[in-house]
Amino acid sequence: MSITLLSPMRKIREILLNEYIGAIAIGFLLAQTAGGFINLVISPVAFYWNSRNQSHSIFGGDEQTFGWHTLLIPATSVFLHFLIALLLFYWLYLWKPKRPAEQELTENAGQFE
Repeated sequence: MSITLLSPMRKIREILLNEYIGAIAIGFLLAQTAGGFINLVISPVAFYWNSRNQSHSIFGGDEQTFGWHTLLIPATSVFLHFLIALLLFYWLYLWKPKRPAEQELTENAGQFE
């Protein structure tokens, strides 16, 4: 019963491995991660650079602070892209699927004959 449930996932894994679709997907996810991380670093720098170059009132009081809470969603996106890329890499290249017990028994029986 469990063999029939796992066979579609094995077929998907084989297709992703053999057709290099998995490597392309991992590369795309890592590129998204890198772009998002650069955006996270550049956003506060650009804000402070722009606020420094603006003219200020002589009366003061118009200081703007950067909204750090606005980086929460992009940081979550970067984290999730990286996590999915790592899980996909592990599943495709490092994980060794367990063989069904019936297949192991037939292989072992063939060795002893």
